[in-house]
Amino acid sequence: MTTQRTWGGRFTGSMAEAMLKLSESVSTDRVLADDDIDGSMAHARALEHAGVLTRAELDAILGGLESVRGEIRNGTFAWEPKHEDVT
Repeated sequence: MTTQRTWGGRFTGSMAEAMLKLSESVSTDRVLADDDIDGSMAHARALEHAGVLTRAELDAILGGLESVRGEIRNGTFAWEPKHEDVT
């Protein structure tokens, strides 16, 4: 899988290791994961209520988010700082 970083279109080469460490958010993402998932679920429910999502789409999104939550809780989710932002 190719990871496209936000700065990838303007610069060549890779980001300096010091900058990768400075910009990582995984340590914060781990702490906020459960609340972030809850917020994403609420947002999806609001979109379904507004008619933007079908019930089937909502169910698929909620199922995916619960799957991610399960991986986080059982320790199988791959937290990788190189992905910059998990959510």
